Amino acid sequence: MIVNSDLGKLLLESVKISFDKKTIIDWFKDRRIALDYFNGNTKEYTDRYVKVDNTPTANFNITKRIIDRISLVYMTPPIRMIDDENAADIYKKYWRGLDGKMQRSEKLTNLLDAVLNIRVWRNGKIETDLIWQYELLFSRFNPMEVIAFTYPISSRSQPNNDKQVWSYWDKDHTYLYERDTIGGKHGIVTKILKDDKNPDHINPYKMLPGWISFRDGIPERRFLDVDIVRDMIQTNLAMNVMETSKYGNVILQSFGREYISGTNVDLSKVQTGPNLTGVLPADANVQMVNPPNTVEAIEAAIKGGMQRLSLTYHLPGDFFEGTTAESGTAKRLRQQELTDDRISDIARKREDEHKAFEIDRAIILAQAEKDIGEKFAVDFQEEKAILSPDEKIKQDEHDMKLFIKDEVDIFMERDPDKFKDRAAAIAYMEIRGYRDPAKATPADRFAAALNDSDANA
Repeated sequence: MIVNSDLGKLLLESVKISFDKKTIIDWFKDRRIALDYFNGNTKEYTDRYVKVDNTPTANFNITKRIIDRISLVYMTPPIRMIDDENAADIYKKYWRGLDGKMQRSEKLTNLLDAVLNIRVWRNGKIETDLIWQYELLFSRFNPMEVIAFTYPISSRSQPNNDKQVWSYWDKDHTYLYERDTIGGKHGIVTKILKDDKNPDHINPYKMLPGWISFRDGIPERRFLDVDIVRDMIQTNLAMNVMETSKYGNVILQSFGREYISGTNVDLSKVQTGPNLTGVLPADANVQMVNPPNTVEAIEAAIKGGMQRLSLTYHLPGDFFEGTTAESGTAKRLRQQELTDDRISDIARKREDEHKAFEIDRAIILAQAEKDIGEKFAVDFQEEKAILSPDEKIKQDEHDMKLFIKDEVDIFMERDPDKFKDRAAAIAYMEIRGYRDPAKATPADRFAAALNDSDANA
């Protein structure tokens, strides 16, 4: 059992883990801003630069659109393989929302860089928690080796927010502890919370149950020498400011701005408006002014900014203008840079998948007392080629001649959600007159040969 002195040592580790306070607070702040832009919560930032009375604040969510477009690895769920079929079935049994969370992890990694992925045993299943706010403890012998991490788990919206609950993990221990946040101070550790199910605060997995995914791999200089997509967010801010200004210009152009001139004018007695008969003093004068029309210039500036940002992220310059009808070859050429990027992204995500498997194996062994083995492989399927309808027909005909696919394969491709099972697809097709070659009689094969000979005559 852990005695008080041991608890004191654990708390000391929690204090050590929190590095330079100003640095970490600024780091958290930047990541919160990036998440706000990704989720479209940008009004606060735009209003700091421009706020036009009676005009809505513009909100272009170009950040989310680009992040969604460049996150290609998990667009098609990968195939995870274990040599032992029984072990593979056991592994899949304990998944919950795995593919969706891994896709979300890829997007957040592209947005924030360095996202902490935590595998959690929850209600008999393994889930993935994505942590953007965390602190790390590194080995004294290797500054690039993470030996512990901690992150907040309580919501800031709780009424009693002077205490924030954090979770701590190293290879030997895990516990929840409180941090005193009164006055906005960061991370004053107060006490470890009691856990009746695990009074000694032992880590049952004997390893860290999480890993950090990086946008471009572990930095060379420092482990957390990473940054948010600052250029994307700054451009998004500029677009919102310009668009809000454009709204204001359109409104002022439409209604104008009236002013009253004269001497000794009592404004309380002046009535103006579309439904009022104006009453003015004898020496008063009402006039309307309109600002210059800047809409065209603003539109040009917005378009230019979006084009430059698109090219920075290997997207076509007209990415934000939508798609137009074009051949599959033209589309492939326009997206070649993205396709090349995906190859390097897959290499990093394959490493993440192997790290996740090692953690999952330890969790299942500890929680379900089952071993799923150590031989694991993952196949990230290639992106399907972009083809026009005519190109797709020619490709299918070519593949059928080489026996790469048959009519059933083509049928299943047209509606993959409905026909995931080949036997069900054949049964459905047979109702409509299809004859399965595997069930063909000698008479059927003879008739087919005659048809082929007639067609080639």
